[in-house]
Amino acid sequence: MDELTKRVREIGARRLRLKADLATADSELRDVLPLARAGMTHAEIRSATGLDVGTIRIWTRA
Repeated sequence: MDELTKRVREIGARRLRLKADLATADSELRDVLPLARAGMTHAEIRSATGLDVGTIRIWTRA
């Protein structure tokens, strides 16, 4: 295997791991945001998570 192919495979594997980690974090946030919304503003949630307001509104519906 040449170096370029090896590098693409390494980067691709890292990207797949990151996507899986992000999916897990999103799932966890979906579970806790409805509860967190009682004590946090949309701006505070957005600042802490990087989520947009539309997503926060959808995910905080109880």
